[in-house]
Amino acid sequence: MKSVPFSRRQKEARKPLLALMEELREAVERGDWASARAARSAAWGEVNRLADNLTTEERKHLWRYKRRIVAGEVRDHARRAGRG
Repeated sequence: MKSVPFSRRQKEARKPLLALMEELREAVERGDWASARAARSAAWGEVNRLADNLTTEERKHLWRYKRRIVAGEVRDHARRAGRG
């Protein structure tokens, strides 16, 4: 199944979401969980503002990022607890 490319208006509407997704990706890579949670929350706000057909892949990525954030927080908490 071939996807239909986004129109110019749709691409423009998606720009804030894509910027937040990039911010989220960078925060997760840094292990900055507070910033990652804030970016993910803001991205969900943008997703909810847009039509479902414009955000299918981003919704999947946001759920994956949630699991990565939780796992990272648990791992970092365990490391800190082990040092005490």
